[in-house]
Amino acid sequence: MDLLGLMRVKNEEDFIEEVLLAQSFCDKIVVLNNHSTDRTKEICQSFSNVDVIDTPFPEVSNWVNEGQEKGFLCEQAVQYNPQWICQMQGDEVLEPETYQKIRSALSDKTVECIETHFLTYWNDEYTLRVDGHFSASYRQSFWRFPAGNLTYDFCHCSLPQQLASVPKSRFNVALWHLGGLQASRRMNRANLYKSIDPDRKFSNYEIMIQGDDGGPDKNINITGEPFKLQSVDDFLDSVGNIYSKRVPKNYFGVKV
Repeated sequence: MDLLGLMRVKNEEDFIEEVLLAQSFCDKIVVLNNHSTDRTKEICQSFSNVDVIDTPFPEVSNWVNEGQEKGFLCEQAVQYNPQWICQMQGDEVLEPETYQKIRSALSDKTVECIETHFLTYWNDEYTLRVDGHFSASYRQSFWRFPAGNLTYDFCHCSLPQQLASVPKSRFNVALWHLGGLQASRRMNRANLYKSIDPDRKFSNYEIMIQGDDGGPDKNINITGEPFKLQSVDDFLDSVGNIYSKRVPKNYFGVKV
């Protein structure tokens, strides 16, 4: 198998259909359902290229077993014998031209990990947050699947520990992050991460709720530069239109 998707999800019915459609170039996607109580599992099961597994681990209130569950997902991946892994979260949508951009790199033995430009929508589908790390954040979304056991720490969205130091490559691929569309969702995530990482060793989670009720004021220079929003169109113009826009949910890309 060339490309296997791996996802760990919980209550992502708002976005999961679009997230999976954007990964249609994957030969198969394995979804680990972490005790979802909404329609997430049902939506995932409606895709012919998706295998859904219920987590074997007990539910915990703050997802502290994320690393354990991702390690379990990698164990399941072995039976598919993939060359590459596509690792997404339940609110991340790859741009439509992703496969065309990375296709040649997948057969290039010098490429081990591909980073995507992590772009966060803010409050609506026309606006991005672009201050501080929001404009220059990259996610290790694709990586060669190595032999042997893979383990994760508890840091959200991290690579397996065994791959942390591999070279990273970029091919102008956008990853549209939908998790910032709702203030309530941002607050829930910020509180979750603070409970897992109370000493903030990995990040300052206050930036997720800057400008929201209960969060830092927009005028506080928390991200390293003033709080800034920009329209999607203006952002694409500013980077030279190197990224393709999101498309309607009924879009289904085809590997060519």
